[in-house]
Amino acid sequence: MTATAVRTSPQEPRHRKRRLHFWLRWLHVYTSMFSLLVVLFFGITLNHPQSPVLDLRDRGNQRHLHRLASRGSHHRR
Repeated sequence: MTATAVRTSPQEPRHRKRRLHFWLRWLHVYTSMFSLLVVLFFGITLNHPQSPVLDLRDRGNQRHLHRLASRGSHHRR
């Protein structure tokens, strides 16, 4: 009795490759879109002069500078 080898159709490796490429393309498209949204969001919010994020930073810096200025005026020269 001879053992018969299990044959796969010649289409099967191509089919696997096509499925893999499909999912890799899908992953690439969606990660690229997400990355672009992140870059646009931070590019717009951090570079915009009236950004709420920058406004909070400026207020903190203004308070800090005010404290430093008020300390300096109390010291004797």
